[in-house]
Amino acid sequence: MMHLKELLPLLSDTPLPHLESVPVSGIKDHSAHVKPGDLFLALPSLSGKDIAGNIEEALTNGAAAVILSHPHWDHFKTAHPEAPFIPTKDPRLARAKIAAHIFPHQPKHLVAVTGTNGKTSTVHFFRQICEMAGKKAASIGTLGVQSADAWSKDMTQGMTCPDPFTLHKCLDHLAKDGTDYVALEASSHGLHQRRLDGADFEAAAFTNLSHEHLDYHGTLQEYFEAKKRLFSDLLVDGMTAILNADDAHAQELLRLCNKRQDRVLTYGKGGKDVRLVELVLQEHGQLLTLEIFGRLCKINLPLVGTFQAANVLCAASLACAVGISYDDVIEALPKLKNVPGRLQYVGHTHKGGHVYVDYAHTPHALESVLTSIRPHVKGPVVVVFGCGGDRDKQKRRLMGEVAHLHADQVIVTDDNPRTEDPKVIRASILAGCPGAISIADRRQAIETALKGLGEHGVCVIAGKGHEQGQLVNGDVIPFDDVAVAKELLTGLKGTPA
Repeated sequence: MMHLKELLPLLSDTPLPHLESVPVSGIKDHSAHVKPGDLFLALPSLSGKDIAGNIEEALTNGAAAVILSHPHWDHFKTAHPEAPFIPTKDPRLARAKIAAHIFPHQPKHLVAVTGTNGKTSTVHFFRQICEMAGKKAASIGTLGVQSADAWSKDMTQGMTCPDPFTLHKCLDHLAKDGTDYVALEASSHGLHQRRLDGADFEAAAFTNLSHEHLDYHGTLQEYFEAKKRLFSDLLVDGMTAILNADDAHAQELLRLCNKRQDRVLTYGKGGKDVRLVELVLQEHGQLLTLEIFGRLCKINLPLVGTFQAANVLCAASLACAVGISYDDVIEALPKLKNVPGRLQYVGHTHKGGHVYVDYAHTPHALESVLTSIRPHVKGPVVVVFGCGGDRDKQKRRLMGEVAHLHADQVIVTDDNPRTEDPKVIRASILAGCPGAISIADRRQAIETALKGLGEHGVCVIAGKGHEQGQLVNGDVIPFDDVAVAKELLTGLKGTPA
């Protein structure tokens, strides 16, 4: 139980002395869940619907007070002059401030990674580097909370950025548990919706930017503007920005960070601080020659895919930024383990074809996977993939074009159709890849690919990665690409990894 006096300074510049002594028993942002004594957060609707009905419902359900935007306050204070309203500029920001107040502890070294691709791998590599350096570390993102502590296994996964209360509760728990090094994924949705506000980041990294989430943001520029918030609004002044020198959008971020007088580290082929000098591909990995802060070293990286080298460089830069020594970073890199569902090796067929599962679900990600895997194999490249329903429709044909250009055989199947007709989704993809095979049933599509995979060939099963189910008309149908592929390999007398 708390009183509004604790929260009002965080929320409003308007003096509200008559509300200071009001007790609050809970905080809700869904009006239907409000019970007598709860504080209701009237968040702006993402679908554009009027929230007036939600405010009325919360009052009817006995809300102790309602936090709402100034425009809504101007309207409702006339209709309900006695109602306990708290006007604020941004209710989503208010939610984050309340969460940070209720759960005030944060890890000493908190970093974030944003970008279209590479976030999950980068935060996992950062965690592994810190752990191998003897630090207690964790990562937060699409795969949930990853740490050595058993409690983290109970945290839900599936949303790259959790809501502020879940996030700050998790950070508070980690800090109290002595986990000092934590990396989290910063999605464009999470940044735009203020889910990460209130977190004090010591360093922030940018991986890349390409076509994604335009169904939400509208334009690529608006998508980029959401990513920029990590550096303009959330990164603590004077802290460290890590930028991919090989991405065209890094220059704009560099100008922004220089203006803020942040410390800036760049990585990549064109990086000044962590530079990729040479990359030699091997059958199951790659030999990297790196120059890290002026010192040359060679690393046998046990990961397939040139894009993984970029993710590793980003993670290494972040580790250095928070004080992990050069020697500890270099010692850790050859020991890095792949991230579940990120070019994860599944096994080989009895004819000697190799099978991988990857989360690639954007045109750029699919292109990176296919072009990265090609030099590692001598035979044909087969890709099995689909696109999600109720999401960005523009990318479907683009992904088909990418598959047609970079794979020798394309099998289009269902991903997460959600409420859309899967036939329509597949047709949109097929428009970009003439000659592709269309097989609705995902298991059958994978089986077809494996049966036809010859010696030295490679099959990439893309789109779902670590996911454990298919979303179809509101239902979650159990389906795991890795488990299914291994089961099929066994049945076809292959060898699962």
